[in-house]
Amino acid sequence: MNPYAGQRPARSTISGSNDGLPPVFGGFDKTKAGRNSSAGSGGISSLMKGILCMGGLMVAVMMLLFYSVHVPSPKLTSNVASAIANVAPVAVATVEMRPFISVPPDPSISQLHKEAAHTEAKVAIKAHIQAKAQAQATADADAEAASSRGAVDLRSSNPDPDESATDTNAEANANKAESNETSEESKAVEIIERIRELKYTKKVVIESSDEAQALVAQAQQHLRAHLHQLYGDGPIYVQMAMTLPAHLLKHDGDPAAPAGNGKRIITIKMAPIEHVPYSVYFFLREIVRTFDSGDFHRKAGHVLQAMLRRDRAISGPGNAPRFAWQEYSPQYPHKQWTMGYAGRPSSASAMYISRLDNTQNHGPASQGSKTEADCIIGELADAASIAVAKEMGRQEGGSGGNGFVKDNANYIHIDSLRVLAAGEYPQE
Repeated sequence: MNPYAGQRPARSTISGSNDGLPPVFGGFDKTKAGRNSSAGSGGISSLMKGILCMGGLMVAVMMLLFYSVHVPSPKLTSNVASAIANVAPVAVATVEMRPFISVPPDPSISQLHKEAAHTEAKVAIKAHIQAKAQAQATADADAEAASSRGAVDLRSSNPDPDESATDTNAEANANKAESNETSEESKAVEIIERIRELKYTKKVVIESSDEAQALVAQAQQHLRAHLHQLYGDGPIYVQMAMTLPAHLLKHDGDPAAPAGNGKRIITIKMAPIEHVPYSVYFFLREIVRTFDSGDFHRKAGHVLQAMLRRDRAISGPGNAPRFAWQEYSPQYPHKQWTMGYAGRPSSASAMYISRLDNTQNHGPASQGSKTEADCIIGELADAASIAVAKEMGRQEGGSGGNGFVKDNANYIHIDSLRVLAAGEYPQE
């Protein structure tokens, strides 16, 4: 920015002092003032000063014109004027300076700039196309080399469209089935929680409440659909692997008899889902799915009872879940060699094998309840399983009338529970 724009700098007279002016532009050394004080010498000095001032002015004008043409920027023009004022103070001081007027850009110069930019863009695009072509050529060469080595599997890289469509349809059907299963189960669980609230919060007697019985019917309907989708038609079988204690491996108390490995299998045929779908669902989800270990620790006259432990990594913290209601059907009572849930309310913590017909002992209005019965699991599936149960009936260590075994060395250990796959157990 020109510091002199908009004002007229004061003129310096020829005969006055030139303090601060460099000697090269007509300034003089005050030590030589006496020798230059005559009129003749003063006239020559004034002439020289005039010539030098005019020369400085011409240089300034030429520099301004040069920058205006080659660098058409008002800001640069103003900066040039400032530079000239700093370099040639004599010209500024002795000649009247008017403010510089910004020189507008030359249209022809702007057009040249646009053309130059367009040319640069074309060059960049051309370079990009060439690089892409080179990369494609390299990729083609690599593919050809791989083909020549027999490394290209045409079947894997170009699968059969019919097979792809089949796979896609199968996946879609599987996703749809899984969605339906989840939907049926979620509907059932929602209703089950409503029944649970009625029983435990509102203290409603489920067996005598019309509202509760309507909800029970709805929950059972969704559970039947869910279990059918998971396991199909026919009975569901669960295998229980156990280890007998050492004292059960002796035959008639003969120490010389071979002990064997003590491993035993009981196969459980789950109760029909037409009658007690909630009890079946509860056993598969809350016991089999989360099973960690268990022990038959009670040998009473009418039952063999086991305590169950859950895998906390699957089940999470907290106590074993309780039934929302005591499901029971007179079409599937507690007969001999059936299995049921111990306790009121029944839960995932204990189960038993009925050594006798317990229809009265564990049916409706039993175990101190006016309406409820024990929930039922299923029954021993075959003669081999019943034989194992009879062998378990020789368990020692039971105390008193309740038959609880005190020494855990006499427990019959449950190693695992698993649902058998379709065809793994011979159908009836």
